[in-house]
Amino acid sequence: MCEKINWSVVATLVNLLALVFYTTAVASFHWADRTDDGYVTHAGLFMACPTINETCYDTYYHFQANPYEKGVIIASAVLNVFALMGFYFFTALSVFFLCGLYREKRLATGAVITAYVAGFLAIIGIAMYAVAIKRLGYALSWSFALAVVGMIISILAGILMCVGRNISMMSTDDDDDKPSGTTRRHPIDKSTGRRPHEDTDFDATHRKQMRMEEELEFGGELPRKKPLPGL
Repeated sequence: MCEKINWSVVATLVNLLALVFYTTAVASFHWADRTDDGYVTHAGLFMACPTINETCYDTYYHFQANPYEKGVIIASAVLNVFALMGFYFFTALSVFFLCGLYREKRLATGAVITAYVAGFLAIIGIAMYAVAIKRLGYALSWSFALAVVGMIISILAGILMCVGRNISMMSTDDDDDKPSGTTRRHPIDKSTGRRPHEDTDFDATHRKQMRMEEELEFGGELPRKKPLPGL
């Protein structure tokens, strides 16, 4: 049977892998390449580096001749940065959830929502960049693929955390339904309508009553109550 801690650990480890991929992609300038007269220009979210002069320029300057595409690329960079921050925040919430705060289900819920929102921002940002950069004649490169893989893995981590959260909630509900204390209650006997220990108490009381009746029959007296003090 899978426990909640196993799913939460798997989700956190999967998201750490996604962070490595996505962070590398966002920091690099190999999202797209274009070849002009034997020289290659590498473009990323924030920089474009033509090999003709071995100099890198920021995207605002490099794409200033194409204002529409430049604006889309800058907007894409902003969305991808927010998505990356969301993935890091998801990791932080997952670690807090694993550090003993298992009953704080709101941490897991916040982590799941953060993963989904960050993944949604990443999808929009990646799609915007692909559309804009292809209109400028660039071909998508390995950093773009790395960002896509990192985004998919992070969303998968959010799904795994959601599974772990649901298992945690079900386990908590089962614990609340259990009776307090360590005493185990015996099942009810359908023939008598009582539990076995209740039959034992009933037999003891019945024997005591029969013994008292025998004492009365042979001249005995019932035990007399002690008088109250002062009477």
